[in-house]
Amino acid sequence: MLPSRKYWVVLAGDAAAIFFSFFWVTLLRRWSEAVAVPDFLLNHFLLFSALTVCWLWLFHLCGLYEMRQLRRHDEGILAVGIVTAVLLTSLALFFISGIFNIPAPKTILVLGALMSGALIHYWRLYLRKRWNNEAGSEEPAADQPVVFDRRLLAAPGVDGYHESLKNAVLAGRNVFSSFSYQAIESGKIPVDEMTAEWLVERVCSPTSARTFYGVIKRASDIFLTFFLLSQVALTAVVVACWVRFVLGPGIFYRQERVGLGGRRFTIWKFRTMKRVDELPPGKALTLEDDPRVPKSLRWVRRMHMDELPQLINVLKGEMSLVGPRPEQSPITEELEKAIPYYWVRHSTPPGLTGWAQINMGYAGNLDDAKERFAYDLYYLANRNFWLDLSILVRTLKNVIFASGR
Repeated sequence: MLPSRKYWVVLAGDAAAIFFSFFWVTLLRRWSEAVAVPDFLLNHFLLFSALTVCWLWLFHLCGLYEMRQLRRHDEGILAVGIVTAVLLTSLALFFISGIFNIPAPKTILVLGALMSGALIHYWRLYLRKRWNNEAGSEEPAADQPVVFDRRLLAAPGVDGYHESLKNAVLAGRNVFSSFSYQAIESGKIPVDEMTAEWLVERVCSPTSARTFYGVIKRASDIFLTFFLLSQVALTAVVVACWVRFVLGPGIFYRQERVGLGGRRFTIWKFRTMKRVDELPPGKALTLEDDPRVPKSLRWVRRMHMDELPQLINVLKGEMSLVGPRPEQSPITEELEKAIPYYWVRHSTPPGLTGWAQINMGYAGNLDDAKERFAYDLYYLANRNFWLDLSILVRTLKNVIFASGR
């Protein structure tokens, strides 16, 4: 998350860009109605106020107010956030517009999205340049974070280090250890710097809030899974028929994975690879544009439709909608030997999607597996209902843009 002042500056600019864009486009498109129809401006003012709040909330869930996203100003991420917001709010508009007794403004939605996207882009570009200049000045801004090396903080009075810490805290500065700041900046925990003490305090220690979160999460899993099954049942039938047509008999593929508490369970997927039965058991890694996947079935994998049968695993309690992705049993055994504390992934139910999946995708080698574990650690240390919701929204983006393998 951005420091408080910068957060509100970015948020205010985004809100102004969204509201101004839609209101201006509405006036251009329906000027005659604005003049002739009573309460036209008031109704649209209320509608676009609701739309602005909705979009800002979706932007927040898409991670557009994280320090690392604003610093690199990834236009692709911003575009994805806007498109995701358009797709979600366009559905809501058909219901919201009925409340205000006006037709659903589909054309205005598209034009307003394009205009607000351009304004937000240049607004954030301006802020990025200005804040970069502040960071390079001799007198840093008051809300610029102060980062202290965690090893020197642990040492007794190294070269006035603790005095510097005291001055920064009493001056009201944002103070971080190098370990925490790196985690916030990157969205992952530095595995090589992690200690057993940190692991116990941040991941393993039970709290009443985490217990309540677990109950809410399980209830949400059941409710959302039943809802998803009702929505994708026809899609699943179409995928199953297409797999049967392309690959012949045997539309499902099952595999043993490691779940909560290290227990083994079986996941089911739609079969998308040729000669699956001839592969070495449990040790097949997925490759980019894997040649074993027929071209006519790649869209199934890229849109993650091959994983629809795993909704049954969620209902059975073997998986959750959000959590670290379960790994194959033999690969898990190898990674636990190579990566310290890898077993901690099994302290929470595995998920259909997770923080690692939306940030880096698949792991094809040991280095990738280590980086994915770093993302999993960040999730385990910070898991809560809103983070889960953010992951689900970003997963929807990945499905829409077919980012799977």
